[in-house]
Amino acid sequence: MAFTEVLKLAFWGINETILNVIRKEIDPRRARITLFIDSNPEVQGSMYMGVPVVSPDRFSADDVDHVVIGALSAFEKIKQKLVESGCPEKKIHPFVTPQLPEYCLGDITDANKQLVELIYFEPKPLMEIMMRYEKLYRAYRDIPPLPENGKEWYQKSDLISHACGGVINGRRFMYTNSKEALEYSFEQNFKLIECDVCGLMTGEPVLAHKYMNIYESMEEGYTLLSLAEAIRRISEHPEVSLLLDIKWTDYEEYEKYITYIEQVINQITLNEDEKTRLKSQIIPEVYDEPTIKIAYAYGYEMALTSYRNPDSRILMNTAILCHKYNIKVVLIGANVLLWNKESGISKFLHILTDKNIKIFCYSTDSIKDYQYLKKIGVKGIFTNYLTYEKILEIDRIGML
Repeated sequence: MAFTEVLKLAFWGINETILNVIRKEIDPRRARITLFIDSNPEVQGSMYMGVPVVSPDRFSADDVDHVVIGALSAFEKIKQKLVESGCPEKKIHPFVTPQLPEYCLGDITDANKQLVELIYFEPKPLMEIMMRYEKLYRAYRDIPPLPENGKEWYQKSDLISHACGGVINGRRFMYTNSKEALEYSFEQNFKLIECDVCGLMTGEPVLAHKYMNIYESMEEGYTLLSLAEAIRRISEHPEVSLLLDIKWTDYEEYEKYITYIEQVINQITLNEDEKTRLKSQIIPEVYDEPTIKIAYAYGYEMALTSYRNPDSRILMNTAILCHKYNIKVVLIGANVLLWNKESGISKFLHILTDKNIKIFCYSTDSIKDYQYLKKIGVKGIFTNYLTYEKILEIDRIGML
């Protein structure tokens, strides 16, 4: 097939990863990149594919037919900057890739679909991705921020004791979920305590991350704690909320855990007021829409965690799901946020926080990481070893 016109493109944002995608997606028979633009001084003056990288102030829209923005996390800001510098808006386009729904670029319904057909090797699937993005964005745009009443469970603290706590009698030992760890967290005045739950299919549910951890903890002399006993202890501390990371294999098993929790609450409360109070202290973690529906049907507050959800990076969809079921907290792995801070998922957190959905992350014991996570808008941080006292002390001496 012969092509009579080769369009001249300026491409905003470049690194080796983007370059590899460009080579896979943009057809050089139809479009030739004549200039890369990047605000990073470290890449300005370098060459990619024999094409120079220049700073934004050295770019003129008159020299190209179109500007394609590859730095999608900053699409709207870059677009505004280009328009303010005199670039016609009709020349500005997002770089269309399969990852497009992971971003929130605003309304791109007026994007030049004809250009997609012209410059990409496989335009048809990319057109479908654009349509998917547009549908997703419209649904996301139309949901309001979630309301707060000032007495939400997640407002109790920005520090969550992970696996009931990792310091016992002055010794660090993670993932015990033990009676001693729980008592340590009470002593340290934690208002939010997380525990792992397993074992329902083989007997009474117990607090354990994995079966292996049960034997490790017992070998170390720690006391195995049943889920029922943990709920009883929480009932004696009405100021504390307990997050439950339930280890389930299928939805039937997950529902059995929820009904078991209901039974325990009914057994240890004397009246409806006590039941309502204790139930408000128990926060099951949910993992996808089916588990959400189960916990929602029983009337629990929930925290949506990402580690079992393959679509967790599509945060607009996560926000829509949270709005549908009034979920106000999303749990994200700290390693995901801390890895590659300059270009990691942290740039996308506004997709959730713009809808007043709080971010909790699991887990870190580093003061520097705690500082960074708070800076980028994380509301709650799971920890094994940090305490309020330690953070206040470091804050007092000016290290934070």
